[in-house]
Amino acid sequence: MRKVNFKSIPYNRGLPELKAVSPCFIVAVIKQRALALNPEINLDPLGVHLSEATAAGLIHVAGCD
Repeated sequence: MRKVNFKSIPYNRGLPELKAVSPCFIVAVIKQRALALNPEINLDPLGVHLSEATAAGLIHVAGCD
């Protein structure tokens, strides 16, 4: 699995932290965690970052209840 090289620390740190707590989480939780780590973060490219994380195997798209 290749290392995801996101341009901001919240995505490098936030996604693995969320994944460690629960195998399923929604985009709103990702946004909340990213903002907690960096209140100034631009969330506009979030979809691109999540696509990269999915392609790298860091996260997976799944139907979680």
